[in-house]
Amino acid sequence: MLLPFNSQMEVNMFRKAAYSRYPRSHNEHLLTILQRKTKCRLIMNLTDVEKVARSFRRKVQVVSFESTSFAYQVNTMRNTDILISIHGAALVNIIFMQPKSVLMEFIHPSMKAPFYKLLSVYASLRYIEFRHFSHIDECSKTNWDPHLDTNLYVDLSALNRTLSLLYYSLLSSTYLQQTP
Repeated sequence: MLLPFNSQMEVNMFRKAAYSRYPRSHNEHLLTILQRKTKCRLIMNLTDVEKVARSFRRKVQVVSFESTSFAYQVNTMRNTDILISIHGAALVNIIFMQPKSVLMEFIHPSMKAPFYKLLSVYASLRYIEFRHFSHIDECSKTNWDPHLDTNLYVDLSALNRTLSLLYYSLLSSTYLQQTP
């Protein structure tokens, strides 16, 4: 499997270099939803996904990295403690997330592509593979891979359950870390 990094040490060195080059512009803990500006690989019910995310009383932002600076991408990911995104190349940016942050990758139910799961291990992130969709639309007539060229309608009740379990585990681990 071809990955841009081969070890946790390489990711940490790259992350440290980016952090020193692009100082933190603000210090927030954000749930970030990464949405593309293309016709394929979109979260079709994005507004509803955003509402579910906001129901957990988190600061939520929806971003797209097309036509943005590298500094913007680094700072966005650095301030993201939970990232939700469809599988795709923009997920290489997870290396700029703080260790122990969470990646929730929306991935086609038939697709086998563990790239970002492995990269999240190298980046010391928690990884959630999400394959619960109420509907999947092929969006390209000339697609080279039907698993990639799809638009996804997220199953909102499954997303709500997954985020509930995630927040419960995050609160539990924070509580356990704080107890003597």
